[in-house]
Amino acid sequence: MAIQTRVTLLSRVKNGDEISWNEFYNLYKPIVILMGKDFGLNNDECEDLLQNVMIDFCKAKEHFTYNPGAGSFRAYFRTIVRSRIYKMLNQKKRHEEAIDPTIIVNTVDTEDCEKFVNAEPSENENRQWQEFLFNAALQEVQNTVDPVKVQIYLFCKLQGQKVDEVAQIFNISPKTVYKYLENIDKQIKAIVSKMDF
Repeated sequence: MAIQTRVTLLSRVKNGDEISWNEFYNLYKPIVILMGKDFGLNNDECEDLLQNVMIDFCKAKEHFTYNPGAGSFRAYFRTIVRSRIYKMLNQKKRHEEAIDPTIIVNTVDTEDCEKFVNAEPSENENRQWQEFLFNAALQEVQNTVDPVKVQIYLFCKLQGQKVDEVAQIFNISPKTVYKYLENIDKQIKAIVSKMDF
């Protein structure tokens, strides 16, 4: 299934379309897991994070209306994820304190929570977001472009093979390889621009 324009996908999710909900879940799952791992959550905790984030989003989607003037969806969704991470980290600290009373757990106030949730994305978070967008766009390209052209793209762009070598493997000219690379790069950029709203 081709990735829909994110605004369209959000609209369908909000209206209760199950197929769109599954697409949304599968699309955003990797970024939620990566963010959890960034904050030291283990695999089981990341799965719990994912479930809780999706529940939180599902509850919030009824009142959510995308308004580009109010901010990006990325920032909105990131706030949901970081809020849930904050809650999980605090629960984890309280649990550790209950097991070993010698552990000093700092209680956190509402102001600390707001600072954590609303902090600017780290360099790593920005990199992960860009990778997330690229991978989602590449997936769509793989579903719509001739598999040979995609394979050529993967050889050159992701595996770092030289254009001349790839041209020889596929028995085409280097100029044709460059043309395929340029066309797929344009398609990926167009898809990413629709997604990064």
